[in-house]
Amino acid sequence: MRESHPSPARVLLYVPNIIGYLRIALAVIAFRQYRDSSRFFTAYLLGFLLDAADGLAARRLQQSSLFGALLDMLTDRCSAMALVVVLGRSAILAPPQKWPVALRSRLPLAIVFICVALILLDAVSHLLQMCAGLVVGSASHKAASRLRLVQLYYTRWMLTTVCLLSELFLLLSYLLCVEMDRLGTVILKVCIGLWVACAPVYLFKQLVSAAQIHGTVQLLSR
Repeated sequence: MRESHPSPARVLLYVPNIIGYLRIALAVIAFRQYRDSSRFFTAYLLGFLLDAADGLAARRLQQSSLFGALLDMLTDRCSAMALVVVLGRSAILAPPQKWPVALRSRLPLAIVFICVALILLDAVSHLLQMCAGLVVGSASHKAASRLRLVQLYYTRWMLTTVCLLSELFLLLSYLLCVEMDRLGTVILKVCIGLWVACAPVYLFKQLVSAAQIHGTVQLLSR
């Protein structure tokens, strides 16, 4: 049976929260090794896979907590934003030689703009969604929106699928940017195919973030 009022020390040692600490450690390891694509990719991917494990552990062990939810969200957001920064830096400093020269020369400014826009969109949408959750008295920011698109996004299967494919899109973007010139023909085609398949999902996630901002601004302005 789940304790009605567990002590703070016990909550900090919940299995899902311990998994969260491991995710933070793996994120630190990954971003310290961002110049080594294989180490970065491996550490980041392991941390991402643990994201599914902490949710499963919370449900199976009945160890959900407000602290765990906040830890999970902050780890997700910080990791994703840092990945965008690493991806942008890699694209600016080491664009694949297979790209046209004209494209490589015009990339830096566009990349900086896109990265800043993606980071702000992600951060602002989640911040406003949390504020909306406090206003409506929701137990989770996921249940705060009244927009059907956002409600659909936060269903478990949709959220899991979109987040998985969005993270895969960013990881493949990093891999193609850093290793494109060294990938074999078959692996390159597979990576590009997966990247193309994941791209619409990533764009959909940005659309949901924009919808969150629109919906929460309307709610908070009433």
